[in-house]
Amino acid sequence: MVRVSGPRPNGGETSRVSPATRDSSTKSSPSPTTCRGGCSSPPGSPTRTLSRACDSRPRSPASWGPTPTSETVRRENTVKVDVDLGRDLDGWVQRAQQFESEGYDALWASETGHDPFGLLCALAPATTRVQLGTGIAVAFARSPMVTATLANDLHILSGGRSLLGLGSQVRPHIERRYSMTWSHPAARMHEYLRALRAIWASWHEGERLFFRGEFYRHTLMTPFFNPGPSPYGSPPIYLAAVGEKMTEVAGELAEGLLVHPFTSVHYLREVTTPALARGRERASAPIGPTEVSLSAFVVTGVDERSFEVARRAVRSQIAFYASTPAYRPVLLA
Repeated sequence: MVRVSGPRPNGGETSRVSPATRDSSTKSSPSPTTCRGGCSSPPGSPTRTLSRACDSRPRSPASWGPTPTSETVRRENTVKVDVDLGRDLDGWVQRAQQFESEGYDALWASETGHDPFGLLCALAPATTRVQLGTGIAVAFARSPMVTATLANDLHILSGGRSLLGLGSQVRPHIERRYSMTWSHPAARMHEYLRALRAIWASWHEGERLFFRGEFYRHTLMTPFFNPGPSPYGSPPIYLAAVGEKMTEVAGELAEGLLVHPFTSVHYLREVTTPALARGRERASAPIGPTEVSLSAFVVTGVDERSFEVARRAVRSQIAFYASTPAYRPVLLA
């Protein structure tokens, strides 16, 4: 997958070039990969990578080519290359360390069979540079207080390297798998993110916690349960969105947008981008450039057999999303 950071209000930004951005042929992981917010797949199946055709397996640092004469460049967009760690816990830490050494910018863990916060906390002391993101954690399966606590702990343990990726999931899973309430997902998520920031402000800035909304209320924070201020502040929020309303919420309140792999160039241009812009226009206070995280279904294989296995897995995933009402707008656009 790639993350693209748009220009700051001054029209550009000075950024360091990461190893992954020096070579357009940066390669993706042969490890198990998952699609954001949902299904998981075995080695050789869809991975989060560049949406254009490219050879995307990991490369050693020696193959990155010559280092630019200046490590800092003036650019309007910064591209970061991340990798999803998959759901296989065998060699979890070693796999993360390998990806970090190969120059990836972030490692993501999804909530498909395991708790992403716990898994990433295990990686925090084993890594030093790479960012650690929940991609995604199911927001409506937890109260904002629980999510705020988990995300705060991960951010501290990682030395400020965490990314809080959140998603709504879909109604059947929230009601029947998590036994939680589902209603007005975009409005609920809007309130959820505001509640998170109110809770963090009570810890890091000493503000009184008094958040009262239609869906959530947080009005009690005693010293015994207050973790206190963190030198790293609160983690950046990345919101997964498909529909226009949820995308607007991301533009207004989140630092990043997680684009679902079940999308299209037309949908991104005609629906997602305008909705993100509308959300940013509503933001009461600018929070910097919105990073857009893009992922895609990619079929790879070392031979014809493995390629065919991956192709069937991709077709199955696309069919699943195409038959799910929540993703129907992509087909109708």
